Amino acid sequence: MSKVNYFQRYSARENHITNNSLLMLRHVYNISPLKLNNVLSELSDIGDKISIGPLFEQQKRESASIPDAHICQNQFNIFIETKTGGELEKIQLNNHIKSIADNYKGWKNNILFGLTTQPMQQDFKDVITKIAKENRIIFISITFRQLLKSLRNVCEVYENNLEEIINDYRDFLKEEGLLQTSNYLTAFPVGDTYKENLEYKLYFEPADRNSKCQSNYIGFYRNKQIEYIFEPSTVVIGTYLFDDEIFNLESEEKGI
Repeated sequence: MSKVNYFQRYSARENHITNNSLLMLRHVYNISPLKLNNVLSELSDIGDKISIGPLFEQQKRESASIPDAHICQNQFNIFIETKTGGELEKIQLNNHIKSIADNYKGWKNNILFGLTTQPMQQDFKDVITKIAKENRIIFISITFRQLLKSLRNVCEVYENNLEEIINDYRDFLKEEGLLQTSNYLTAFPVGDTYKENLEYKLYFEPADRNSKCQSNYIGFYRNKQIEYIFEPSTVVIGTYLFDDEIFNLESEEKGI
């Protein structure tokens, strides 16, 4: 019997990838609008300017009175352009920006996401960001890997149902080849732990730092030079649970 998945695998490729990504975001919203707010805010890097769901206020002064309570919701639009192969196209992005500017001019927040497998070229990204800003639109370039990481960040250890959904979305992205790594080398400074790093071929750092899984190679940096280069195979996150020091290891194979 075939496994039943949260996300369908059969359809026109780019359309069903976009559809499944929207379904993933909707799952998060159904569990908690605040979680979706945190995902979008982390990806957009514009802090609390994005607000999902209603705002509850009390005793807010208006022009001629002070109502006892006020419930409102900020106007915002989020548009997504998905590319599963190759790069985003300038003409297409310019057309999106024009359409958004023409049809949603009075809205408070208009955000255009470019969702791709590889990071956008910085000079191209700067050009599109500038054009979008001139039209009062926020342009954000993200990868599927970044989206998956942000989804994981809002999933608590006890939220087994959400974790299962995110893992199925991860598996779907892997099957589609959308979690590609880049040919980057990341230099890790090593000092007092140099001997241990070299002996065990291991580098460790706080788990709250950005994951280096996007790098194909890591280098041990010491004495103003990279002395050794390795190809990482596994990322392990260690966490203490509660006060009885139960140690939990979450292993992530390279490329997952």
